[in-house]
Order: sequence, then C-alpha cells, then structure tokens
Amino acid sequence: MGCHEQSPSPELPLPLNTGSHPLIQTEEIPSELPALKDQKKATRAEAPVSLSAEVAPAPRLPEDLPIGRSIEVPVVGDRPLRVAHASHDSNEAIIYLHGMCGNSKGAEPWLDLALSHGTLIVVRADQPCKERPGYRWPKDPQLIQERIEHALALTKKARNGLLNTESVTLIGYSQGSHRGERLAELRPNMYPRVILGGPPTLSDPQRLAAVQRLAYLGGEREKRDHMIESHRLTAAAGINSRFFLLPQAPHGSYGPQGHQVMQQVFRFLYDES
Repeated sequence: MGCHEQSPSPELPLPLNTGSHPLIQTEEIPSELPALKDQKKATRAEAPVSLSAEVAPAPRLPEDLPIGRSIEVPVVGDRPLRVAHASHDSNEAIIYLHGMCGNSKGAEPWLDLALSHGTLIVVRADQPCKERPGYRWPKDPQLIQERIEHALALTKKARNGLLNTESVTLIGYSQGSHRGERLAELRPNMYPRVILGGPPTLSDPQRLAAVQRLAYLGGEREKRDHMIESHRLTAAAGINSRFFLLPQAPHGSYGPQGHQVMQQVFRFLYDES
C-alpha cells in the first residue's frame, strides 16, 4: 500500500493593516505641532482684550500754585526768581530782563497784560554793581542763557510740565535789552517775539534776523533817536518791527501811560487785531 504525500497549503498574503500588525509599526503624524497647540490653549485662557484703551488724565496745575500774582522763587546757588504764574489756559512763557542795577519789579505795572498771554519769569542780574546798589548783567550771553533755561525748567516743574520752554517771549529793558538782542542771536529759534525797552545802543539787524515780531520802547524824556533808527533798520531788513513811544517817560520808567502802551505792544506781539 503506497503512501500519499500531502501537498502543503498555499501561503496567504499578509493583511495590509499595518496599524495592527505586530511586525510593522508606522509613526502617526500629528495634525498640529505640540507648540502650536500649547499656544492656542494659552490664547484661549487669556482674558478678553478691552476694546477701549485707558487714557491717562491730562496734567493739571497744582491746586496750591499761586495764580495771577508775583512770588519769589528761591534758586539754589543763584539769585531768586520773581514769577507770576498764568492760569491753566496759557502755557506760554515770558522772560523779563531788567536794566543795569535796575528794578526787578519793573513789570508790575502791566503784570495783568503779561499774564493774559503767559507766565512771567523775571530773571535777575547776578553781577554786583560797583558804584551803587543792585546788579548788572555779564557780557557773555551764554551765561545768561544758561540761567534762563534753568529758570524755565524750574517753573515748568512747578506747573506740572504745563509750560512751553521751546518758544519764549523775551522782554529786556535798558542793559537787559542790550543782552536780549545778543540772546536772540545766540538762540534764534527760541525767541520769536522780542521787546527791547530803552536800548542803549543801535541794533544790528543781523542779530535779530530770526525774530518774527520786534517791538522797541522809547520814553518821551530820553534820547531815542537810535531806537527809532534801530526800528527803521530792522524793518528795512524784513523784520516785522515797530516803535512805541512811552509818553512823559524818562529812561528807567514806563511813564504814566505805560499800561496803555504795553497793551498795544502785546497786541502787536501776539498778532491780536
């Protein structure tokens, strides 16, 4: 009896379900990077952003700041200032330089006019006069300019920043006007409006070339031919210049009609019709 050899069973192909086959493993590709997922989660966790941005309150003058009257302001290492603060409506600054050995209170008769346009800061001369009481100005305008800038900075700080120190009205009387002309040359963009009261010498139009409005003051009882000539020369050079007469006024005084004249001067300076 012969033996029959059994044929082997045909091999069946392996299933292509690689995800479940123990011998074939493939890495699953994530739909998002982990870092991006974390970023989205953090964004969702954040509080909603307010659509209305917070606005800081506008600065205001200190409640205890004296308004409308002159006060003495001590300055460390220097002579005190005399300051009359304008209201919150005006942030302009007006610098006043008195005459040689002269009165630092010379602006008081028309203080109200100044305050209607800005804060008046009287910077006092610091060189002692030799033959009489008082103080005179140094010849170097840079020394005066440095003291003016310090005075402006102190006043601005006292006003919580409410003071324009970049464009300033400059008023000088007698020797103060002589130095004022040099200051206008030294800092041509800082002093667009200048008053030269009782100037002792003839003006040089080149020094005042950048001034937008220039007023000369001359007393009826003082020599003023050179002041009138200064006005003529500066006007011929294209500067908006005017001469104002102070009736019955000697040198060193604004006279009995000083307030009325200064009212006209301020209207001219600030282009008020």
